[in-house]
Amino acid sequence: MIGKAQNSKPYSALMKKEAKATKTWEESMTAIQNYVKGKKVSDLKQTVTDLKATKKASDVVSGATFADTAGYVQAIYDVASNGMVSKGVATTDNNVTEGQILAAPHGKQSFGIITVAMQNNKIANVFVDEFQYTPSATFGALPNSDKDFGKGIKSGTVLASKRANSKAYSALMTKEAKATHTWIENSDAIAAFANGKTIAELETAVGNVKKTKKVADVVSGATFVDTAGYLQAIIDAAKAAK
Repeated sequence: MIGKAQNSKPYSALMKKEAKATKTWEESMTAIQNYVKGKKVSDLKQTVTDLKATKKASDVVSGATFADTAGYVQAIYDVASNGMVSKGVATTDNNVTEGQILAAPHGKQSFGIITVAMQNNKIANVFVDEFQYTPSATFGALPNSDKDFGKGIKSGTVLASKRANSKAYSALMTKEAKATHTWIENSDAIAAFANGKTIAELETAVGNVKKTKKVADVVSGATFVDTAGYLQAIIDAAKAAK
């Protein structure tokens, strides 16, 4: 499994070989992102309709050549309409940069996507989600995890979002590690702690968390054993902001 954003060059080579793509994955995705900036949600709904009615996506979204451009715009529309919301600090202007990374803040059985908004050298907002293979009987699957994308996965297992499945994953935390806080409570406590701080302040916090036996003494409301790992991932995402 790979991130296409981190592997645009080799993935684009596959696109060119198998579908005669004329633009890279990153070029088409950037074109879609630039197109949706400043538009109303209702505008995007109309764009999806227009894309489905045309044979040439770039006639609607300049610079985009994905055959599934409508799917990407639909996904952005869905997030804008019903997506998960992370509340950050009050901002003073519109000069906000964003960084997003793939990370492994907790052990070797999962990975996370960490998104950080920066303003005036301080963290303005944080959004964390993690993904892990889990029992399909009790966890909801990521899109396509139970279809072709999931072929080869152990039977009875799906790739799941911990945030979307916090109740089920927290039950495992309680059963296996006697956790007293849910996954979302921990994740949100860490994000709230990071909001408003500089990278240097978080680096100091990582050192303090590693020295203490009680994480909550440093990060109020957090009980994750790997709290330092989550903070480090936030630092790395903040450094990637542009």
